[in-house]
Amino acid sequence: TFSPDDEYSMVMLALVISIFIPLGAYFVIRFGYWLYVKSIIGKPVLCKNEPSLGINASYLMLKDFKLSEDKNLLTLIFLDMIKLGAITPIMPEIGDPVPYENGNIRFRINIVDTEKDLNETEKKFYKFLKIAAKEDMILDPYEIRIKSQDYYYTLRNIMKSYTDDGEHKIKAAEIKRKSKLFSGPLTYTAKGKDELRKILGYKKYLMEYSSHNAVDYYDYDLWEKSMRYAAILGDDKKITDEMLKTYPGRYTEIKEFSKNMIFAQHAGRIVAKNVNHMEKNYSTRYHGSYRSTAYRSSYRGGGGFRGGGGGRSGGGTR
Repeated sequence: TFSPDDEYSMVMLALVISIFIPLGAYFVIRFGYWLYVKSIIGKPVLCKNEPSLGINASYLMLKDFKLSEDKNLLTLIFLDMIKLGAITPIMPEIGDPVPYENGNIRFRINIVDTEKDLNETEKKFYKFLKIAAKEDMILDPYEIRIKSQDYYYTLRNIMKSYTDDGEHKIKAAEIKRKSKLFSGPLTYTAKGKDELRKILGYKKYLMEYSSHNAVDYYDYDLWEKSMRYAAILGDDKKITDEMLKTYPGRYTEIKEFSKNMIFAQHAGRIVAKNVNHMEKNYSTRYHGSYRSTAYRSSYRGGGGFRGGGGGRSGGGTR
């Protein structure tokens, strides 16, 4: 027979065992995993060679190691749409209190020959941009946010299609193991880890570009490719500064690309945030049955999303 004090002590001991010990084990495992990843990454050794698997495969590898995010890929996609002439950044008016560097971004949707100028993945993204911009063909941050939620499934498929070639290259290079238990860094072979170190070494090289190069001022393709890598590697401002030092004859083009990068980054961040939000809060909860009446009612508040209708019209998300 326990006394009241003994019973209280047993309850406290049970709480410690059932809560604090598992919680402590969780944090120990997380810390050990972080040390494991740090040991793989190490201190980057400068590498002048572009990653052998290309930009999309490099992005996928960086993402597995949590060194790049969805917003980085979407930045690259928006940059490509600008280069194709499908969209054009609109500079804020003189006197506007919010500069574009702080998120005051808008795009003009241009008319393009989709059959001639765009591949299948680009056509889908262009269609999304046109739907989001509505009749005035001007796309603002609010419209990007709303339609990113409406078309999150389509956008996720576009992102996957955009990196399909990278997936194939990673598979062909045999740098990952198939595993049902683990993902991310734990699936990479020694060869794969070495490839990642080369990518990080290439990032180090780009960030110190002017210290290692004496190049033709008119070598346009080289700086543009470097700036595209900056979209997935981060530190784009540092890489931009390096390109300006090395290619003074291309100052105008690099500054224009840098401006476009800022617009693309803000747009990519908005899309990524809302796609991830929808996947977390709706996709798993409704098991993909987004067309059900219950889902539409809860998502749209019963009477149309943000002012009525159109939330999933025009082809839907799937």
